[in-house]
Amino acid sequence: MDIDNVLQNIDFAKEEHFIQIKEIINQELQQLIDNNYYIPNIHERLLISAQQQVMPFICTILDFQSFHEFTDLKNAVNDIIACQKENKALPYPNMQHYKDLCYNTAFIFDTNMEDECTKEEIEKFDLLRDAYYEDTFQTDYETQIITQCFWDPIFNEYYNFLSYFSIENGDKEKEIEICKTLINDILFDIFWTLDNECAHTIENSYFKQAATNLFAIQNTLTY
Repeated sequence: MDIDNVLQNIDFAKEEHFIQIKEIINQELQQLIDNNYYIPNIHERLLISAQQQVMPFICTILDFQSFHEFTDLKNAVNDIIACQKENKALPYPNMQHYKDLCYNTAFIFDTNMEDECTKEEIEKFDLLRDAYYEDTFQTDYETQIITQCFWDPIFNEYYNFLSYFSIENGDKEKEIEICKTLINDILFDIFWTLDNECAHTIENSYFKQAATNLFAIQNTLTY
Protein backbone atom coordinates (compact mmCIF):
# COMPACT_ATOMS: atom_id res chain seq x y z
CA MET A 1 0.00 0.00 0.00
CA ASP A 2 1.46 3.34 -1.09
CA ILE A 3 0.55 5.54 1.89
CA ASP A 4 2.15 8.62 0.33
CA ASN A 5 -0.06 8.31 -2.72
CA VAL A 6 -3.23 7.54 -0.75
CA LEU A 7 -2.78 10.47 1.61
CA GLN A 8 -1.95 13.12 -0.96
CA ASN A 9 -3.70 16.44 -0.21
CA ILE A 10 -5.34 14.99 2.91
CA ASP A 11 -6.82 17.41 5.42
CA PHE A 12 -7.22 15.67 8.78
CA ALA A 13 -9.97 18.11 9.74
CA LYS A 14 -12.26 17.16 6.83
CA GLU A 15 -14.96 14.57 7.48
CA GLU A 16 -15.09 13.47 3.85
CA HIS A 17 -11.36 12.72 3.91
CA PHE A 18 -11.82 10.74 7.13
CA ILE A 19 -14.55 8.61 5.53
CA GLN A 20 -12.61 8.15 2.30
CA ILE A 21 -9.37 7.03 3.96
CA LYS A 22 -11.18 4.78 6.43
CA GLU A 23 -12.81 2.93 3.54
CA ILE A 24 -9.44 2.51 1.81
CA ILE A 25 -7.78 1.26 5.00
CA ASN A 26 -10.55 -1.30 5.54
CA GLN A 27 -10.21 -2.57 1.99
CA GLU A 28 -6.45 -2.86 2.33
CA LEU A 29 -6.73 -4.64 5.68
CA GLN A 30 -9.16 -7.20 4.27
CA GLN A 31 -6.98 -7.76 1.22
CA LEU A 32 -3.89 -8.26 3.37
CA ILE A 33 -5.75 -10.77 5.55
CA ASP A 34 -7.19 -12.60 2.54
CA ASN A 35 -3.80 -12.82 0.84
CA ASN A 36 -2.19 -14.25 3.99
CA TYR A 37 -5.08 -16.35 5.26
CA TYR A 38 -2.75 -19.36 5.54
CA ILE A 39 -1.01 -17.59 8.43
CA PRO A 40 -3.19 -18.57 11.42
CA ASN A 41 -2.85 -15.30 13.33
CA ILE A 42 -2.36 -12.71 10.59
CA HIS A 43 -5.28 -10.62 11.91
CA GLU A 44 -3.80 -10.63 15.39
CA ARG A 45 -0.35 -9.72 14.10
CA LEU A 46 -1.86 -6.74 12.33
CA LEU A 47 -3.58 -5.69 15.55
CA ILE A 48 -0.33 -6.08 17.48
CA SER A 49 1.48 -4.00 14.87
CA ALA A 50 -1.10 -1.24 15.24
CA GLN A 51 -0.84 -1.33 19.04
CA GLN A 52 2.95 -1.16 18.88
CA GLN A 53 2.62 2.24 17.23
CA VAL A 54 0.80 3.54 20.34
CA MET A 55 3.25 2.13 22.86
CA PRO A 56 5.64 5.14 22.78
CA PHE A 57 2.74 7.33 23.96
CA ILE A 58 1.80 4.82 26.65
CA CYS A 59 5.42 4.49 27.80
CA THR A 60 5.74 8.27 28.04
CA ILE A 61 2.81 8.30 30.47
CA LEU A 62 3.99 5.22 32.37
CA ASP A 63 7.40 6.84 32.89
CA PHE A 64 5.82 9.56 35.03
CA GLN A 65 6.32 8.93 38.74
CA SER A 66 2.56 9.16 39.25
CA PHE A 67 2.17 6.00 37.14
CA HIS A 68 4.85 3.89 38.81
CA GLU A 69 2.25 1.33 39.91
CA PHE A 70 1.32 0.62 36.29
CA THR A 71 4.74 0.18 34.65
CA ASP A 72 4.05 -3.54 34.03
CA LEU A 73 1.79 -2.38 31.20
CA LYS A 74 4.91 -1.78 29.12
CA ASN A 75 5.45 -5.55 28.91
CA ALA A 76 2.10 -6.85 27.67
CA VAL A 77 2.66 -6.47 23.92
CA ASN A 78 6.12 -8.05 24.05
CA ASP A 79 4.72 -10.97 26.08
CA ILE A 80 2.09 -11.59 23.40
CA ILE A 81 4.67 -11.43 20.60
CA ALA A 82 6.97 -13.84 22.45
CA CYS A 83 4.15 -16.38 22.81
CA GLN A 84 3.26 -16.12 19.13
CA LYS A 85 6.88 -16.58 18.02
CA GLU A 86 7.18 -19.70 20.17
CA ASN A 87 3.71 -20.89 19.13
CA LYS A 88 2.68 -21.00 22.78
CA ALA A 89 -0.71 -20.35 24.29
CA LEU A 90 -1.05 -16.99 25.96
CA PRO A 91 -0.79 -16.99 29.77
CA TYR A 92 -4.36 -15.81 30.29
CA PRO A 93 -3.98 -15.04 34.03
CA ASN A 94 -1.10 -12.69 33.13
CA MET A 95 -3.19 -11.09 30.40
CA GLN A 96 -6.03 -10.58 32.88
CA HIS A 97 -3.54 -8.87 35.20
CA TYR A 98 -2.56 -6.46 32.42
CA LYS A 99 -6.21 -5.83 31.60
CA ASP A 100 -7.06 -5.07 35.25
CA LEU A 101 -4.01 -2.84 35.56
CA CYS A 102 -5.02 -0.88 32.46
CA TYR A 103 -8.54 -0.47 33.81
CA ASN A 104 -7.18 0.90 37.06
CA THR A 105 -5.33 3.72 35.28
CA ALA A 106 -8.74 5.29 34.75
CA PHE A 107 -8.98 6.10 38.46
CA ILE A 108 -6.19 8.63 38.00
CA PHE A 109 -7.72 10.15 34.89
CA ASP A 110 -11.43 10.04 35.60
CA THR A 111 -13.03 11.45 38.75
CA ASN A 112 -16.39 10.04 37.60
CA MET A 113 -15.21 6.62 38.77
CA GLU A 114 -14.88 7.63 42.40
CA ASP A 115 -18.01 5.67 43.32
CA GLU A 116 -15.89 2.53 42.83
CA CYS A 117 -13.29 3.74 45.36
CA THR A 118 -12.91 3.90 49.09
CA LYS A 119 -12.21 7.27 50.72
CA GLU A 120 -8.55 6.33 51.07
CA GLU A 121 -8.32 5.36 47.41
CA ILE A 122 -9.94 8.62 46.33
CA GLU A 123 -7.35 10.58 48.33
CA LYS A 124 -4.56 8.49 46.80
CA PHE A 125 -5.76 8.95 43.22
CA ASP A 126 -6.32 12.67 43.78
CA LEU A 127 -2.66 13.02 44.76
CA LEU A 128 -1.52 10.94 41.79
CA ARG A 129 -3.69 12.99 39.43
CA ASP A 130 -2.17 16.22 40.69
CA ALA A 131 1.31 14.76 40.33
CA TYR A 132 0.52 13.54 36.82
CA TYR A 133 -0.57 16.92 35.54
CA GLU A 134 2.38 18.58 37.25
CA ASP A 135 4.66 16.13 35.41
CA THR A 136 2.99 16.80 32.07
CA PHE A 137 3.58 20.54 32.35
CA GLN A 138 7.32 19.85 32.27
CA THR A 139 7.04 18.39 28.75
CA ASP A 140 6.90 20.02 25.32
CA TYR A 141 3.64 21.33 23.89
CA GLU A 142 2.80 18.34 21.70
CA THR A 143 3.54 15.86 24.48
CA GLN A 144 1.20 17.87 26.69
CA ILE A 145 -1.55 17.45 24.10
CA ILE A 146 -0.97 13.69 24.06
CA THR A 147 -0.75 13.24 27.82
CA GLN A 148 -3.46 15.69 28.86
CA CYS A 149 -6.02 15.37 26.05
CA PHE A 150 -5.52 11.89 24.60
CA TRP A 151 -5.11 9.66 27.63
CA ASP A 152 -8.73 8.47 27.18
CA PRO A 153 -8.47 6.99 23.65
CA ILE A 154 -4.89 5.83 24.27
CA PHE A 155 -5.70 3.78 27.35
CA ASN A 156 -9.23 2.88 26.24
CA GLU A 157 -7.90 1.28 23.07
CA TYR A 158 -5.13 -0.41 25.03
CA TYR A 159 -7.76 -1.84 27.37
CA ASN A 160 -9.75 -3.14 24.38
CA PHE A 161 -6.56 -4.64 22.94
CA LEU A 162 -5.77 -6.41 26.22
CA SER A 163 -9.38 -7.56 26.53
CA TYR A 164 -9.12 -9.29 23.17
CA PHE A 165 -6.00 -11.19 24.23
CA SER A 166 -7.24 -12.01 27.75
CA ILE A 167 -9.74 -14.62 26.58
CA GLU A 168 -9.37 -17.63 24.31
CA ASN A 169 -11.25 -17.18 21.06
CA GLY A 170 -12.46 -19.88 18.70
CA ASP A 171 -14.37 -18.27 15.84
CA LYS A 172 -11.77 -17.03 13.36
CA GLU A 173 -14.17 -14.94 11.29
CA LYS A 174 -15.38 -13.18 14.43
CA GLU A 175 -11.79 -12.66 15.57
CA ILE A 176 -10.93 -11.05 12.24
CA GLU A 177 -13.83 -8.61 12.47
CA ILE A 178 -12.91 -7.68 16.05
CA CYS A 179 -9.27 -7.13 15.09
CA LYS A 180 -10.22 -4.97 12.10
CA THR A 181 -12.44 -2.85 14.35
CA LEU A 182 -9.71 -2.43 16.95
CA ILE A 183 -7.13 -1.53 14.30
CA ASN A 184 -9.48 1.11 12.90
CA ASP A 185 -10.06 2.52 16.38
CA ILE A 186 -6.31 2.82 16.96
CA LEU A 187 -5.60 4.42 13.61
CA PHE A 188 -8.49 6.86 13.56
CA ASP A 189 -9.50 7.52 17.19
CA ILE A 190 -5.88 8.09 18.21
CA PHE A 191 -3.59 8.93 15.29
CA TRP A 192 -5.97 10.64 12.86
CA THR A 193 -7.60 12.66 15.64
CA LEU A 194 -4.21 13.56 17.09
CA ASP A 195 -3.03 14.80 13.68
CA ASN A 196 -6.15 16.95 13.50
CA GLU A 197 -5.65 18.31 17.02
CA CYS A 198 -1.99 19.15 16.33
CA ALA A 199 -2.79 20.62 12.89
CA HIS A 200 -0.38 18.16 11.30
CA THR A 201 0.22 17.87 7.59
CA ILE A 202 1.16 14.66 5.82
CA GLU A 203 4.84 15.49 6.39
CA ASN A 204 4.59 15.16 10.17
CA SER A 205 1.56 12.87 10.39
CA TYR A 206 1.28 10.26 13.14
CA PHE A 207 -1.43 8.55 11.09
CA LYS A 208 0.79 8.22 8.04
CA GLN A 209 3.65 6.73 10.06
CA ALA A 210 1.36 4.26 11.83
CA ALA A 211 -0.35 3.15 8.62
CA THR A 212 2.99 2.81 6.83
CA ASN A 213 4.36 0.61 9.60
CA LEU A 214 1.16 -1.42 9.75
CA PHE A 215 1.09 -2.33 6.07
CA ALA A 216 4.83 -2.98 5.98
CA ILE A 217 4.10 -6.10 8.01
CA GLN A 218 3.69 -8.09 4.80
CA ASN A 219 7.46 -7.71 4.33
CA THR A 220 8.21 -9.26 7.74
CA LEU A 221 5.98 -12.35 7.86
CA THR A 222 8.67 -14.68 9.12
CA TYR A 223 6.90 -16.57 11.92
